[in-house]
Amino acid sequence: MGGLKVHIFPESMRGAGEGHQPWEQPGTTMTNANVDAVGQRTDGSMLTLASKGFKVRVLVPPDTPIVRFEPGHRALIVPGASIVLFRPTPAVDGTLRAARVTVGINGARLPM
Repeated sequence: MGGLKVHIFPESMRGAGEGHQPWEQPGTTMTNANVDAVGQRTDGSMLTLASKGFKVRVLVPPDTPIVRFEPGHRALIVPGASIVLFRPTPAVDGTLRAARVTVGINGARLPM
């Protein structure tokens, strides 16, 4: 995966997975928190994140991919769309069933 990414979750997911933990590659971390403050700098945006008794500041460079999660519908899944399946499991007929599907819309490629 590599690199910094920002994911914006809908209000209905507030508090899900909050915390700071190791991520996919050695030496990387993932932080799920609420944005407490946003400051602009010449080298990007400085986010102050707050969650469960901690605060951390994260510099987000201008070229950082930002993914906004919103409820969608099946019609968004079209040939050529960028998708990510979460917890896919094979069904008896050989198809996959997923707990959640993330779809890039209007040709957007998902940075995940």
